[in-house]
Amino acid sequence: MVEEVWIIAGTTETVHLCSMDELKSGSLSGCHLCALLWTNCMGDLLKNNSNRQHNPNERLILKIHARDLDPPAHAGTETSGQGRPMGRFGTVVMFFAAVREHEDLLKKPAGRSEIYVVPPSYPKLNERTLDWDSVTISSKSDAGLAQVKSWFQSCANGHTKCGNFSRFIAQKGELPSRFLDVSGGTIKLECRPSVLKGVRYTTLSHSWGKDPSLCPQLKQALLESFKTKIPEPELPAKYLDAIRITRYLGFRYIWIDSLCIIQDSEEDWKKESLKMASVYGRTSCNISYIYPPLDEGQKRFLRDPRLDLPCKIWPTLSQTKGKQSTGKASKYILVQNAPGWIGSSWASMTEDDLWPLLSRGWVFQERILCPRNVYYGGPRLLWECCEGVKDELLGQPVNVSRTKQDFYSIFSGFETILHGVDQFETFNGQWYSLVQEYRLRDLTFEKDRAIAFAGVAKAIQNKTKLTYLAGMWKEFADLQLLWSIDHTPETRELCRKESKSRPDYIPSWSWFSVPRTPHPLSERDVVSFQITMDMYTQLRHATYRAQVVSFNHPKLGFWPWRDQDVLFHDFQGLSITLRTRKVPATLQWDDETLRILPFGRHELGESAWDPKMAMVYVHDDISVTPGCSLPGDIYMILLLKEAWYMGAGREYSYQPSKKQKHSNNGNGRTVWQYTGLAVARSETNNGRSCWKRVGIFFFADRVTGLKSITTPFTKEGVRDEDVVLV
Repeated sequence: MVEEVWIIAGTTETVHLCSMDELKSGSLSGCHLCALLWTNCMGDLLKNNSNRQHNPNERLILKIHARDLDPPAHAGTETSGQGRPMGRFGTVVMFFAAVREHEDLLKKPAGRSEIYVVPPSYPKLNERTLDWDSVTISSKSDAGLAQVKSWFQSCANGHTKCGNFSRFIAQKGELPSRFLDVSGGTIKLECRPSVLKGVRYTTLSHSWGKDPSLCPQLKQALLESFKTKIPEPELPAKYLDAIRITRYLGFRYIWIDSLCIIQDSEEDWKKESLKMASVYGRTSCNISYIYPPLDEGQKRFLRDPRLDLPCKIWPTLSQTKGKQSTGKASKYILVQNAPGWIGSSWASMTEDDLWPLLSRGWVFQERILCPRNVYYGGPRLLWECCEGVKDELLGQPVNVSRTKQDFYSIFSGFETILHGVDQFETFNGQWYSLVQEYRLRDLTFEKDRAIAFAGVAKAIQNKTKLTYLAGMWKEFADLQLLWSIDHTPETRELCRKESKSRPDYIPSWSWFSVPRTPHPLSERDVVSFQITMDMYTQLRHATYRAQVVSFNHPKLGFWPWRDQDVLFHDFQGLSITLRTRKVPATLQWDDETLRILPFGRHELGESAWDPKMAMVYVHDDISVTPGCSLPGDIYMILLLKEAWYMGAGREYSYQPSKKQKHSNNGNGRTVWQYTGLAVARSETNNGRSCWKRVGIFFFADRVTGLKSITTPFTKEGVRDEDVVLV
């Protein structure tokens, strides 16, 4: 394995290693190799399986096999290189042939994993990982805290984006009503306004767990006593770790939700919950505790980077050119789960088993709104700020996505969004990404879906001066009302099983009205913005755009500027008035396809193989099945129409009243598309007819040459009118 050592390819050896208890003891005492072997044999899983009889004297059986990981060219068709000395990149493979003497894993290769032994000359090794001669195991080690402090100081002193982020996010003068004072040896609640002003502090993001009642909470009856002292033994390990990090970074105050919001006061909870943009926007550092509070008191180690790093071993016995020699070899060998590979630990959305904290809805806005974030309690420490991600072992990971850096400009760079198409498209693209990510997050109480997103909406509104209305921006309503629901057999079956009904207190036109329903076959939600994306890519060719001329909320009263916070979380009774065009329509089954017919007739296209396919309709009620009864008194309202002329390989604005300059002798094409909502009559409001959304339609067609375009909305007698949506 090292220089002057020869191992014959195909050599095998079986080792009766040790007992499970001995291997676990070695892992817990700091042995790197023991940690790799313990994980490889799924020790925790087997030890905790009550269906298995545990014999403390039973030995683990390790199978060792020598082979070339990358066979040399001269090996010919024999990929194993059986019987010859291995090359300089030869590899010894270790795996457990049996975890117990009566269980033969060789007969179940899918149930085993391998550990590799390679020389330091192996070309695919990650050089950075070789610098780690030792690594701290416990998350409570000062070495880990020193890394956090180094990241923090580098960011605070050198990152312009992170330094400016708070003024983009936090509302001027808005502060939480309480902090935890962790100075000295006492933890207590600080509520004095004179002290709170100008405080520099940290925050904690964490999961409350399956039983929130087990989380220490501030109650009205405890408010006065907590101002004097909060008993430290009553705090879970994650709180104490966050306090320890806070002190190590040199801060006196920390904000923790369960102890800084009065949990049995609905008034205080709502008031403080609406300050999240300021609470997390002003934090000096957010501490994210990755794992839920499972058996914290029994967990000795909250992370183990040894599982990712190669273990260095100096052989004491080697076979050199047929002779036996004793003593320590001149070079080490490396033992690793995958030679040279160390995966990125970053997984902001897709790896809920690795990053359970980031699957939580409240945590989504906490992570997005803070300027910098340290992820703590996982296999390794990570840092995320507005200028990138840092990995304790990898340094700067590559190909990371869905980071704070990706969403920075939606909070910082759109002051003039209404005056530039490029900014508008970038804003909308980032907004839909935010919405789609958030919809995948879990909440203990689904009714909190709106308020747990309020901080993000509030921060964007403060910066852009746009108007937020139940998940959309008033100024872009013609686009942002165009969400649809993904109808597939899988999603219909899922909705049927879970019996999720749409809440009647949320407007029908808001995507908040659709309960969170992850697509069973992909990492996305059933709510889709595909039609929105298709339309805004051609928005420069818009020939008609509906607009919101007013909105109404029963709680706004006579001073809407004073009560505007209600628009961020309380959508009950919210209505919008659209200036649009409306035509009568019919819903009709066509075999298994649900179609919408303006004026009771099919709107046919000329370019599709089936003319009826030009008009696509998506019903909002995902439970409908072919042949079932459908709502009557349906109308179609137009939101957006686009048209353009394609000639000489370019697109030109459609100008039917003029001779198209680049008509290319009639060889070009006229292209158009329009979209809008299907609505049904609802109850009246203050004497005005109201309408609720039931679906969405989309029509696209093209014809050869420059031709005039007719649609159901250009028929004689169809005019702009105001339509109230509820």
